[in-house]
Amino acid sequence: MFSDRLRHLRKLRGLSQESLGKIVNTTKATISNYENEYSSPSNSMLVDLAKALNTTTDYLLGNVDSYERIKEKDFDPLVEINKLIKEYGITDSGFFDIDKWKAMGPEEIAQLENYFQFLSEQAKKKNLDK
Repeated sequence: MFSDRLRHLRKLRGLSQESLGKIVNTTKATISNYENEYSSPSNSMLVDLAKALNTTTDYLLGNVDSYERIKEKDFDPLVEINKLIKEYGITDSGFFDIDKWKAMGPEEIAQLENYFQFLSEQAKKKNLDK
């Protein structure tokens, strides 16, 4: 059950095994092992995976049937932005105005992720054209 739910949510969130691995500080192979039931995560890794996938450990473990998104009061935009920065390999974050970023909600973070994904795809196309 864990492996299926992990794979489902990873894909639902638009993450590759490699990008999820980066978010939780592990490898693509480790995520693959979890999804193929070759190994199980430690308790701390389970918590990290749940946070990265915006769900609960109870959902991943099969204790509840619907995944819950992080409640607005628990949402930390800076944590979410830092995940995106790591996932998309953005190294120069000096242009960020932290006070403005703190005011973002889940919808704005989703828009920011879409923008990062767009920029990443444009960079890939540009490199292919060369």
